[in-house]
Amino acid sequence: MTKVKSTSLGSSRSKSSKTSGTVDRVTLPDLEEMELISHGERAQTYKARWQGRDVVLKKCDVWNEGSVAEELKNEASVYQKLQTLQGRYIPKLLLAGVADGVEMVLVTEFVGTDVNQDLLDDSAQVKIQEAMSAIHELGVLHGDIRPENIVMQNHGSNAKFYFVDFGLSHFTEDKAELLEETENLNSLVRSMSSA
Repeated sequence: MTKVKSTSLGSSRSKSSKTSGTVDRVTLPDLEEMELISHGERAQTYKARWQGRDVVLKKCDVWNEGSVAEELKNEASVYQKLQTLQGRYIPKLLLAGVADGVEMVLVTEFVGTDVNQDLLDDSAQVKIQEAMSAIHELGVLHGDIRPENIVMQNHGSNAKFYFVDFGLSHFTEDKAELLEETENLNSLVRSMSSA
């Protein structure tokens, strides 16, 4: 059974340490300009404004979408594990937990658009590979490498790249598993090369 502990939200971030089996109880913030980004097999995903900045909200019903709620819970734990990479290679996690006892929510900063339609030059490929390497060094296998889960902020030489959507991720020390994901990523970015 999942434990729920109450969390006071005096700031934009939940201040608690995650432990296995614990989910924070949170108050869903007042979001403005909510725009549905996707609603498929997984959580409903929205772009919105919160406290003067763009954010991404993922949410699902904990009672009717249990497996999706588990993915969001997993994603929150991965964000905690990758805390040192937040804002550099992954978005900053702003809020995660169960809102009103009904919805599992996860709010991150909005960092850009997916690279799905963009051609990647050599510099972009290196930056993406550096981001994945940093994630792997902390023992996290992303588990869902595809263009929609690589986000780009800015273009050209100022471009920054982030990985998103850690719902299928898991912790591992298996070097072969990490290497296979790296090879899959390298193949993907080469296929998106402008060369």
